[in-house]
Amino acid sequence: MGIVIFTDDDSKFMESKYIMMIGEIDTPPTDKDTTYILRSNKFKEKDVLEWLPMITNRLVVCCDRPPKITKKSEDYVIISDSLKIKGKSNHYSPINALLTWKDRRRVNAVFNKTPLPLAKAFLKENDVDITVWRKLAQTAMFLPEKYVRAIMVYGIEPAHKKTKFPKKKKQEYRHEQSRSSDKHIEVIVKNSITVSNRIKEQGGSVPKGMKKSKGLIQEWL
Repeated sequence: MGIVIFTDDDSKFMESKYIMMIGEIDTPPTDKDTTYILRSNKFKEKDVLEWLPMITNRLVVCCDRPPKITKKSEDYVIISDSLKIKGKSNHYSPINALLTWKDRRRVNAVFNKTPLPLAKAFLKENDVDITVWRKLAQTAMFLPEKYVRAIMVYGIEPAHKKTKFPKKKKQEYRHEQSRSSDKHIEVIVKNSITVSNRIKEQGGSVPKGMKKSKGLIQEWL
């Protein structure tokens, strides 16, 4: 008995011998040397249980969302990370496609509604070639959005590696009376009891993790 893999990107399974099926299984998945790929959003757990006895290698189901899997079939089912994450974010799948799929026409079809600022944040984190960034800089402010999307879709070289999420920027501390150029204000407030007490007396905020009550100043006699 083989396994069933649910994924939103079947291109990685097309490197060896495979059979493509659209909508329904029209070829019994009985060859142990062949990967059977099914593109369908209607393949549920009951279908998994029905076909499992016939699967000798693997059946790859390409879909938008994975079905609910129970203990009846969980030992024979693998759900890709991208599908698991997709339930939390509707934008991950097209961005993952942008960075990893070889079929760029398919990428173009799924990427057309993805927010560009979010896409650019992913590009920065995933080491996209500098040439792409130069082209984006030349067009972003002067041409319609469709040209920017075209540069991303057809300019990025797909890579077979896990898509990294953008790191959340640490929120910098800013005192109400400090200037934007005061880069070390947080260090000063944390290390100077006199400064932090003055801020507290004025009703100002202090960096996260510091006590809101005034600190005790020790003086030499």
